[in-house]
Amino acid sequence: MKGFGILGSALSVVTTLFGVAGPQIVSAQDKEEARVENSGIVITEILNIPENIPDNLLARAPCVVVIPSVLKLAFGFGGSFGRGVMTCRVGSDFKGPWSAPTMMALEGGSFGFQAGAQATDFVLLLMNHRSASAVLTSKVKIGADASAAAGPVGRTAEASLDVSMRAEILSYSRSRGLFAGVSLGGSTLRPDNRANRNLYGKQMNAKDIVLSGKVTPPPAAHNLLATLDKHTSTYAVEDYKNNEKMEIRSMSQDTLQQLYKVQPGAQEAIERANGGYAVFSDKDVKAPAGSAAGHGIAVNNLSQRLTFMKMVQLSAKPESGTGKFRVVFVFDDQKAFDSFVNSGWEFTAQATVPTKDAEKGSAMSGAAQVSDGMWMYRLTDDGLATDISAPGTKYSKDTDLN
Repeated sequence: MKGFGILGSALSVVTTLFGVAGPQIVSAQDKEEARVENSGIVITEILNIPENIPDNLLARAPCVVVIPSVLKLAFGFGGSFGRGVMTCRVGSDFKGPWSAPTMMALEGGSFGFQAGAQATDFVLLLMNHRSASAVLTSKVKIGADASAAAGPVGRTAEASLDVSMRAEILSYSRSRGLFAGVSLGGSTLRPDNRANRNLYGKQMNAKDIVLSGKVTPPPAAHNLLATLDKHTSTYAVEDYKNNEKMEIRSMSQDTLQQLYKVQPGAQEAIERANGGYAVFSDKDVKAPAGSAAGHGIAVNNLSQRLTFMKMVQLSAKPESGTGKFRVVFVFDDQKAFDSFVNSGWEFTAQATVPTKDAEKGSAMSGAAQVSDGMWMYRLTDDGLATDISAPGTKYSKDTDLN
């Protein structure tokens, strides 16, 4: 009898693993509901870690895809596959609340698994209407049919980097507790309509599920949708923006005080500038390898109006002994200031610009004239820079914070 008991246990395991008919078989609907629940657990855990997806970036995404436990194919095929969910803002303009989820499939490609990793969770942000509409209606090859990039992470990440703004899909991975942006180029993403039929009990296509607003989310989706609501609500985004603005103002004051200590004449130059001034820092900002990013603020001396700005340097190269840097611009007139704020400005010089030897006692001593009516101080961890070198750096208005 003991032998029969062992045999019965073995058969039970086989039944569960291979779907052989029996009392312990999991229904197709239960299977998809578990997948939805797991997706909710994954996004909740990821958004609760310190270095996660920035809320303001998440809030800008029309759709979010969560693929829990993507498995690497065995036997040396080199590909991977995973099943998960996608939820979008309801409506043709993607402005409504988060929708009932459609089931999705992520296939192919080499997802950069760590050695020995059994499974990896993925989160994809679809950043515009085009990518969202394409994924809802067909199989999309990431990186070819829709441009893609590894997403920036962290609360202070510059969510408006050029690379992020150009990409239609931003992707993230979590494996063995490590969370980071990851490239999914070469893989495909498509609706899993068979799984939708299993989940909802009838034939439904992905577009109708997420855009109509008429499909009731299954109970299994509660955690998923509640988490996204929490992190993309108006309150959450505005709270993020207010904190960000406070940090930028504080950075500006600290930078000016540092400048005044090493170059006392700079205070008079800034206060008397007919245009105004702007302060930027790349400190404590994460960016993709080979680039730098930062925030800033421009102050119009005539109207005292503040404009929040952003900075992206796509060809950043660490300079020995200088560490991170801060920059202060001074504008001689309103024309130069308005052009900088409204049209942006790019440092395109290929060589370093020496600081201009102004007349003795001049307030602009220590600054470089980088354009008509525009001067620049550059501060490093070692003090005031003796030359200015920032080719490829772009300065522009931050539409999120203004």
